[in-house]
Amino acid sequence: MNTTSLTASRSGSDQAAVVRDGARRVRERASVRLGLALVAWGRRADARRTREALALRRSNELAADRLREGNFASIVLRTGPSF
Repeated sequence: MNTTSLTASRSGSDQAAVVRDGARRVRERASVRLGLALVAWGRRADARRTREALALRRSNELAADRLREGNFASIVLRTGPSF
C-alpha cells in the first residue's frame, strides 16, 4: 500500500509560502544585526573624536616626546664627546 497518498501533503503554494516566510525572517534578523553593528561602529567612531579623547591623545603624544628627548639626552651625556 502506498502511504504517501494517505498523508496530507502541502500544496506547492503552501510550501512556497513557508519558504517565503522563512526567508523574510532571515532577512529581518540579518538587518537587525547589521543595524546594531552600524550603531556600535558609529559610537566607537564618535568616542574617538570626542574632545576629551583628543586632548588625552595629544597629552600622551607630548609625554612620549618628552620621554624620548630625555632618553636621548641621557644617552648623549653618558657616552660623552667622541673626538
